Amino acid sequence: MLTGRLFRSALLLTSGLLAVVQADTTPLTSNLNFESAEERAATTTFGYKEDGASWVIDSGAGLTVKVDQGTCDIASMIWNKAELQTWQRKSHINSGLGKINTSIESLKDKTIQISCKTPGLEHTYLFRPNENVIYMGTYHTKEYEMGNLRFIARLARKPMDNPMVPECKIDNMTAIEGHDVFADSKGITASKFYSGIPFIEDKVHGVTGDAGGVFFIMSDYAYERSVGGPFFRDMNNQCTEANELTLCMFSDHTRFEDYRYGFHGPYALIFNDGKQPAVSDVDFAFFQDLNLTGFVPETGRGSWTGTITDKNGVLSNSSVVVGFSNADAQYWVKVDSTTKPFTSPKMVPGTYNTTIYKNQLPVSSEAITIAGGSAPASAPASTEAATPAPASNGGQRRAQSVEGAKTLTVTYEPVAEPLWRIGVFDGVPDGFLNADRIHTSHPSDSRMKPWKPLNFTIGTDKDEIFPMAMFRAVNDPITINFELTKEQVGKDRTLKLGIPLAQNNGRCSVTVNKFSAKTPLSAAVKTRGVT
Repeated sequence: MLTGRLFRSALLLTSGLLAVVQADTTPLTSNLNFESAEERAATTTFGYKEDGASWVIDSGAGLTVKVDQGTCDIASMIWNKAELQTWQRKSHINSGLGKINTSIESLKDKTIQISCKTPGLEHTYLFRPNENVIYMGTYHTKEYEMGNLRFIARLARKPMDNPMVPECKIDNMTAIEGHDVFADSKGITASKFYSGIPFIEDKVHGVTGDAGGVFFIMSDYAYERSVGGPFFRDMNNQCTEANELTLCMFSDHTRFEDYRYGFHGPYALIFNDGKQPAVSDVDFAFFQDLNLTGFVPETGRGSWTGTITDKNGVLSNSSVVVGFSNADAQYWVKVDSTTKPFTSPKMVPGTYNTTIYKNQLPVSSEAITIAGGSAPASAPASTEAATPAPASNGGQRRAQSVEGAKTLTVTYEPVAEPLWRIGVFDGVPDGFLNADRIHTSHPSDSRMKPWKPLNFTIGTDKDEIFPMAMFRAVNDPITINFELTKEQVGKDRTLKLGIPLAQNNGRCSVTVNKFSAKTPLSAAVKTRGVT
């Protein structure tokens, strides 16, 4: 018998992309006795007026918003007789756009439109009769350079005190990393980063308090010009001096692709009595006729309908998502069954790389072309109707230039019977040590199980003691003990490591008995990731 000992030293996540942990956005109860909708409507009339250097918009249903004419900042939001806007800072794009060209007009359907323009960026506010909603859209080009693009509603704590999740409420805490990760005296951590929701799940997010609730609602196209793909998540809420509710359009956080430019949105900020709204509570259809810069109406879009060919059953017992992306846009769709046709979102015309995800592991890559105004192509009745492409390891692109192609093919080849395996190759570290907390806590959080060097024995130890991340000089090294028979030793063997994320030049080094593999170059992101 041959005994092998394997060492690794790196900063990494050990099994694919970070696990999807949906932020709990269940609103807390409120103690305020609200006016009824009828009472609100009886005391207000829809319209706007000038108030010095500001415009004041009345929804006609209880919401009053004041917008500065010189900066397009929101200076006041009165709802349920409470001023929601914090006095410290205003609500706006990023930290404010400074002096900017602004205008206001009433459209034919009575919609009030405020346009905010500066070279390289246009931001639009829209108000509809008797709707307690601020509709928005943001157009951005390379001419206006910035490291991130987000709209921040800065809400006062007294009327709006409840965060999205407890992990982003920062009271009586001290900064432990940068100026945005905090811990209390018991080692419990909190940060705006722990409010993230994967793009594919992020339809509604918001905060509540004694004055009701304020929520962002995203349209189907809200993230099409963002970066990161379906599972990317970013900060949505930070509850400090103000309760900051954020829509992140793009940022540099763990960014691995170039920024996209164009129209971000539509999206809406909705005010209600605290119950989480449904996406259907707002109607973005009126955007189709506004002719906003960069907005592509549905008449100029196309979609794709087809099936998935998966001859080796790679996708069995897994959630399946199909992503579409190019330099200009990104889309995705959940697929309930690989044996039935599915249809993509309505996409901006162009050639897209498609990716099938087994949970979050890419298992295909091929190209399709979408023409504007095209109807979805009809799919074949069976996934075997098309001849599959030659198999690859899942990272190779297979050209498919025919518009409206009928099938996508899984090309990833799993190892059917490995000598041993720790975890599941599906792109997420679920089931590993501390994977259940990594999205809502700093690695140093006192509720985390200890990060320490490990001796792991194949066939004896359970996956749950294997760490989901490895930190140099903290839980380094990890030693994996395994035994091979003479017959198994007589063949070449390959060690596969699932490493979706590294930072600070983290990379693997591997030693098996007296053999040391060449240490690869790091593919680390330039920003923080796991912390």
